[in-house]
Amino acid sequence: MNAFFRSLNQTIGMGVGARRVLTCVVPLLLGLVVLGVAWRNYQSGSPGLTYRMGVDLSGGTTLVYEVKLDDKSITPDQVNQRLEEMATQLKRRIDPADLFNIIVRPISGEQPRIEIVMPFGGEKQDEARQARWDKLTSEVKALIPADKASTVDDLPPDDIKRLEIAAQESGAPQEQLQGLIESYTSTGTGLRQSLSQNQIENIKNMITQQGLLQFAILASSEPDREAFEAAKDYFKELASNPAKKAKEDRKLPGQPPDEPKELIKTELGQSIEKARFFQVRNSTGTGRHTYRWVEMGKGFLYQGDKKYVLDKPNEPVEMDGLLLYRRDIAPQFRRPPFMSLEDQRGGKTMEHYVLVRTPEPGQDVSGKDLQNVYRAPGSRGEPAVGFTLKGTGANKFFDLTSRNVKQRLSIILDGQVKSAPVLNSAISDSGQITGDFSQAELDDLIRLLRAGALPATLDQRPASEATMGATLGQETIYKGTVAIGGAFIAVLLFMVFYYRFSGLVASVALFANLVLTIAFMVLVQATFTLPGLAGLVLTLGMAVDANVLIYERIREERQRGAGLVLALRNGYDRSLPTIIDTHLSSIFTAVVLYVVGNDQLKGFGISLTAGLVISLFTSLYVTRTIFDIYLSRRQHGDLSMMQLFHKPNINFMSIRWAMFAFTVGFTLLGAALFFSRGKSVLDIDFNGGTAYTGRLTEKHDMAWLKSRLGECKLPEMKLEQLFVSDAEDSEGEKSRFFTVRTGETNTQVVGAEVSRLLGSDLQKVDLATIKVEVGPGGLVTGADLVFSASVSPDQASRILREQLRAEPILEAAAKELKLSPDATRIRAQEASRQLRIDVKGKAQAGRYQTMKVVFNDPLEAPLAQAALNATQAAYRDNPQPERLDNFSGSMAKATQGTALAAIAASWIAIVFYLWLRFGNWTFGLAALLCLVHDLFFTLGIIAGCHYLADIPGIAALFQIQDFKIDLPAVAALLTLVGYSVNDTIVVFDRIREVRGRNPLLNERMINDSINQTLSRTIWASFTTWLVVLVLYFSGAEGIHLFAFVMVVGVVIGTVSSIYIASPLLLILGEGRQNAVIDQERSLADEMSAD
Repeated sequence: MNAFFRSLNQTIGMGVGARRVLTCVVPLLLGLVVLGVAWRNYQSGSPGLTYRMGVDLSGGTTLVYEVKLDDKSITPDQVNQRLEEMATQLKRRIDPADLFNIIVRPISGEQPRIEIVMPFGGEKQDEARQARWDKLTSEVKALIPADKASTVDDLPPDDIKRLEIAAQESGAPQEQLQGLIESYTSTGTGLRQSLSQNQIENIKNMITQQGLLQFAILASSEPDREAFEAAKDYFKELASNPAKKAKEDRKLPGQPPDEPKELIKTELGQSIEKARFFQVRNSTGTGRHTYRWVEMGKGFLYQGDKKYVLDKPNEPVEMDGLLLYRRDIAPQFRRPPFMSLEDQRGGKTMEHYVLVRTPEPGQDVSGKDLQNVYRAPGSRGEPAVGFTLKGTGANKFFDLTSRNVKQRLSIILDGQVKSAPVLNSAISDSGQITGDFSQAELDDLIRLLRAGALPATLDQRPASEATMGATLGQETIYKGTVAIGGAFIAVLLFMVFYYRFSGLVASVALFANLVLTIAFMVLVQATFTLPGLAGLVLTLGMAVDANVLIYERIREERQRGAGLVLALRNGYDRSLPTIIDTHLSSIFTAVVLYVVGNDQLKGFGISLTAGLVISLFTSLYVTRTIFDIYLSRRQHGDLSMMQLFHKPNINFMSIRWAMFAFTVGFTLLGAALFFSRGKSVLDIDFNGGTAYTGRLTEKHDMAWLKSRLGECKLPEMKLEQLFVSDAEDSEGEKSRFFTVRTGETNTQVVGAEVSRLLGSDLQKVDLATIKVEVGPGGLVTGADLVFSASVSPDQASRILREQLRAEPILEAAAKELKLSPDATRIRAQEASRQLRIDVKGKAQAGRYQTMKVVFNDPLEAPLAQAALNATQAAYRDNPQPERLDNFSGSMAKATQGTALAAIAASWIAIVFYLWLRFGNWTFGLAALLCLVHDLFFTLGIIAGCHYLADIPGIAALFQIQDFKIDLPAVAALLTLVGYSVNDTIVVFDRIREVRGRNPLLNERMINDSINQTLSRTIWASFTTWLVVLVLYFSGAEGIHLFAFVMVVGVVIGTVSSIYIASPLLLILGEGRQNAVIDQERSLADEMSAD
């Protein structure tokens, strides 16, 4: 190994160590390997390292879940608040760092729902899946006679069973057929669909868990004997009471048996329930408790060598000191929505319950008391979850455990006992959850507990599920990609043109930066979006700033007569403090955003920190290594560069008051304009809007949809294409399903506008037959529906609910029933609220031709029949949207408040850092006021575009639109803040250098500092501006506003570092107090000398 390093030293020159070169080369090579592997997996659709594209580039999966609210008395405002809380909690649960670009939107209405858009299972993966399937079917065709080859055509992708049966019936050799199938299902590419499906199923599983953690003591035979006997007597009584037994048998999965009750026999032999409290003996004395049955989770049911599985159902059994009960699940309930998908796939047919003491009021310990959750080894070395409790929770936990030493403490998650360790001693603030967990299940459980319990639960089965195409369309993606590539090449060409060999070195560093940054994003499984890629190139453009700083310093040293080696060393050494200051201030900001920010800001903080660290490595270490190798070969070489500014001597401060007044006045005007527009300046990411999902008579691509909806008058319209697994509805890039999202909140206006533009191209489905079921008293309990084509249960439910609330139907029913309109309306609302749709028959992409309407609250026949007939007429008269409802913004109000607080905290952090770094608060405050100036100046320009967009000549020339601030624009504004601070710090660092030990700061010092850094300021700003200008005028839909923010921001940031930040130092009195103190000291010294 030493010989290798000596040989490498001799090859590259003795001035540079081999290990130093390898430090530069090895990360780059590893990064290239990561990118290569990811590209191969992405192209083939294989699992492992890959590029995760956002829904804007490759589509994804959209899920809509109905929310179950147990409290029916809450107001609509409270419902909306709970929905926003649920969306925030779900986002924190499934995408806590916002790396996967998962969108969670609340959907308000009579039946509240949650929509989740995931960039998994998208277009590219479906293409790879189809290609693999086509390859397999062609290989199978080669094994069977040509006249029977058509038997394997038109099979759904990955339907291995049907393919195998068709091939066997056509005479395919069994051994060769099995070989092909095993190869398909066992190789990495054969697992592609299951990987994507596993991702989706995993998220479904996490979504439908409430995440409610509780602690309770298991009832045991000795201290809880009274409760044991009461529970046994209750079930004996149940066996002799057919009505009660039938009620118990009808309970849905997860619903526990009734709690033990004391039964007292009357003189007539009847039993009555008297009380629910039973005596219990604790280690500290006796007490009275209530009890309940809790289901036993799989890990607890089968733990160790103790299997608590009972042989017989419906009778309590004592085992291992516990009271257990088994109930078999009725066959009709062994499917969603009654049973979770996980339990259904596991073949669950029975439930086991254990008797548990109910905690005393005010003494319950739950997930709300958790302080920290982490991975920890169990007592036998198995994977487990450790937890610590906070404050009052720890006190209650100690009180609970100290009174029940030697008893079993059950840890209950979502109504299931996960583990129940014996308490050997009192526990104050920590514990473990053990069970038969896989690593993936352990990670999910930790994430679940950290996110906290949901304020409500979701149905086990999504109301709708579909695959989305790329939301931007192929043409927009192509334009955006070309613009991003062009912007990057433009920066490289400029650097080489202006700085020559030094620019080439900077280009190598930028390439290394690009490779390492993308490799990092792949390794952390971050999602690539078009704005994200634009932001990546923008980061590279800003990374040039460090190289420009170094090169301008080297130029200064050369002009002072220093040799090349000395100039290079001094250039790096003297620019290092400035580079460190600019990067550390941004890293410090990123850390604050991560610690106190919301999910979106945490993701921004992670990517920003990683990018800055990589930038430091490439711009300082890599470039210095290249220069040292160059110098080891050319001791007397030169680093020639172009020079546009040769010792400028501009008196910037002479017009500082005029510029200060102009920009500050314009900023105040812009801020007033921005706030005056209120919510109208925000996109549907913040305001929400309406979603319309329709079905076409024929399959069409995104280009056709955009052309037909091009004249749409709905505000902020966004178009999505949906794909389903049925070949009749979706094929290649064409589909019959689409979704229009708009800022318009009136659903009738949205429906009318879409119908006006698409008209006869929207498919009409008939409700062919209705068979009403009548129960006791002539009340309608349900109805069987048969449609002419498959429809979604969500659509049928929505339309029936609308008709139940329709005024003409209510008025007619009120007359026939001889009820008041208000009473009829209340009956209809209650029936609508408790309405349920059960699906029947085979699903076609989540849609069914036969359904059953169930009125949980049986309805009077005139009202039910009128609503059903009106539903049939609605289907017959007009094409009905698959979905038409309002949705809330993907960023809840509470989340927006958290984000704003985090940003404010990051600004305060900047003030303190610069105060510490420059030794005076004036530098920090001046930088803060400067960035606030830049931010509101830019926001004012965005708000003003609402009016400029109506001026045809100006709007067309500058590609101005009525911009609405969305989440990518927020990322651009945060980037602008960092850019503004960096620009200001460069000038401040030079002011500190020029000032030296002089306590007084004057205009001449500031002018000298600005002139000395002018070349750096102009060219660093120009390279960044070049990037965003190319991005902006490309006109690509997904990055247009993002680029506009930076086009304006870079210009105003450059100007403000000269005419806002620097004059503020004088206005704030920087140096004045120090000068006065020094003068007083000097005078005192003179007087003492006399």
